[in-house]
Amino acid sequence: MSSHYKGLMLILDGIGDRASPLFGGLTPLEKAATPNLDRLVSAGMCGLIDPLIPGVPVATHTGTGALFGLSPRDTHRLSRGPVEAAGIGMSGYPGDIFLRGNFATLERCGDKLCVLDRRAGRIREGVDELVEAVKEIPLDQGVTATIAPATEHRIALRLSGPGLSATISDTDPGGWVEGQNMLLSSHPLISDDKASVRTADLLNLCVREIFLRLHDHPINQRRVAEGIPPATGIITRGAGMALNLESFINHLGLSSAVITGERTVAGLGQLLNCSVITDLRFTGSTDTDLAAKVLAARDALESHDFVFLHIKAPDIYSHDHDPQGKRAVLEQIDQALGPLLDQELVIGVTGDHSTDCNTGRHCGEPVPTLLYAPNGRRDSVKTFGESGCARGGLGRIPSHSFLYSLLDNMGYLHQYQPADWKFFKPRM
Repeated sequence: MSSHYKGLMLILDGIGDRASPLFGGLTPLEKAATPNLDRLVSAGMCGLIDPLIPGVPVATHTGTGALFGLSPRDTHRLSRGPVEAAGIGMSGYPGDIFLRGNFATLERCGDKLCVLDRRAGRIREGVDELVEAVKEIPLDQGVTATIAPATEHRIALRLSGPGLSATISDTDPGGWVEGQNMLLSSHPLISDDKASVRTADLLNLCVREIFLRLHDHPINQRRVAEGIPPATGIITRGAGMALNLESFINHLGLSSAVITGERTVAGLGQLLNCSVITDLRFTGSTDTDLAAKVLAARDALESHDFVFLHIKAPDIYSHDHDPQGKRAVLEQIDQALGPLLDQELVIGVTGDHSTDCNTGRHCGEPVPTLLYAPNGRRDSVKTFGESGCARGGLGRIPSHSFLYSLLDNMGYLHQYQPADWKFFKPRM
């Protein structure tokens, strides 16, 4: 019997959900036929996890950061912009501000801009040409804005220059009703801070300039002619400066790998010194090659102690109000898992957050989760879903604790050490 096992965490983005009227009050996961996941939960334990604070919705970078082993303090202060930038290899200098954004369909509404489509029809084709038109924009006072493409409609934006601050608000209207939302003006979050005021003003100038450059771009003229939403501007969120981060896996000296096609998750992996394994077949969307991802994870386990396998598709179907699609992709994921189930591994299956198909938004419900370990404990739950997990032996725990449970079952947590305190202490 080995004293140490290798570990695999399957992160199904947005796996948790609320009851769907289409499924008679069941969630897409409860409605899905998932024999492989049911096999794992029957031989292990399940429960519910809270990504950050019970009842509070979180973004992908926050929920995934906790699962990757960031300390509670670092998880709280993690900003999406630097993570997205790291995921596409965008570097910078101390003091630079990074933001995450989308190409979006914007139109003039008097002296303001309306947001008609936050994702410009999930644009893929022509993105490089659009980026070329706006990739570097000189702003006032020695500040330059740089744009780079991420996954599909997503972009990263860097503001470089003196005297900048990340304490600014988003321009993305967020909670959104189609055709009824105005682009927000960024404002300082610290009203009497000159750097915050200056940075917000410069970001607003940047967004306006990008709209002027893109509105009549040939790519957009063609999209309008074809009846497809044009990408006439950007919306931004998650401003932040780069942080020096350490995960609990690094702290233990374990080698880890991340299998993903999603730039935010890849960025977290880069920041935490994981081996980030990507492939053109890993699209970060609903058409990702699940079989190729599973085989990549199996190969990575040969040379790494711990592997994270991230799949974005369930979250996308939730955002698109498509419970049928979410159920179908969960069934496809379950079928693809077969090659991983014949190995002696500690396996965790969870998500970064729950996403509600009814509203299309992240929600605060805890995430259904299972833990299988050779010779590990079992509970009485036989099917993997929200209701079953509510009765499971893991109970309701934070994401950090779920990772610690996997590492303990792998044989790497023998007892509490004082040096571990920053990872175990309560949230700050």
